[in-house]
Amino acid sequence: MAKYDLHNKKVFISGVSGGIGRELALKLIRDYNCIVFGVARNYQKLKNFENECGGRLIAEVMDVSQSGQWQSIARKMNETMFYPDVIINNAGVIHPFDSILNLSEQEIDSVINTNYKSIIYCVRNLTCLLEKSQSPAIINILSAAAALPVLGTSIYSSSKRAALSLTESLWQEFAPKGIYVAAVISGPVKTGLYQAKSGEDRQKIKEGIISKVGVSAKTEAARIIRGIAKRKKRIVSGITAKAMSAAYKAAPETSVTLSGFIMRLLPLKTFKAIFKKRNNK
Repeated sequence: MAKYDLHNKKVFISGVSGGIGRELALKLIRDYNCIVFGVARNYQKLKNFENECGGRLIAEVMDVSQSGQWQSIARKMNETMFYPDVIINNAGVIHPFDSILNLSEQEIDSVINTNYKSIIYCVRNLTCLLEKSQSPAIINILSAAAALPVLGTSIYSSSKRAALSLTESLWQEFAPKGIYVAAVISGPVKTGLYQAKSGEDRQKIKEGIISKVGVSAKTEAARIIRGIAKRKKRIVSGITAKAMSAAYKAAPETSVTLSGFIMRLLPLKTFKAIFKKRNNK
């Protein structure tokens, strides 16, 4: 299988101010001599990170859920002649763990626009710049929830599933253009992404469940880069993501039911409330 050489590449990364995006940028800059064009919503965190990277990071404030901002960033990249070799769609959000019936319209739109539609906006606006590269690549960072939906994350899980289907479609559509496209199926990572309605549950998820099964963002970034270097089209990272992917592939209905049963056993008010509401109907 052909390899993908990441050395000396120009890389666009969304969600670069923290978590996996930050660690990807650091490793690509330090170990591969890349120049990174990074975007995120938090101005202060972004500027602090830009200073830390010593001129190897071009930072711009951007909300990837807004289509108009992709048009603006594409113009800016073209004006500065930053033609990316690699695009990494990393930005993502999750709604609080809860029933779909209790989510607000704003929470639903935020998740769908950030996790799914932002990839569409990116592809439609940046592909013309990407095609100038001799080794173009699009990497979409997804989640194990794309392979096996997780109770209480109906919109998040479906947004990631849709993003996976979109990525697989792009494999076919962009193959004649010579663009390498990959989906990253990540397991739990120790970031600030996970949420719950209850403050107590948020703490338990962060310090209990995720601390036990999650990996550091640095570890996850290294795994992703190894997968890209091997030119894998589907990078399934970590034992949890591999188990969830294998379970759904082997027995879709059973694996979804079992996943819900396991969630029900967790000592979290959030999941108990979801089941209580469902069982009372």
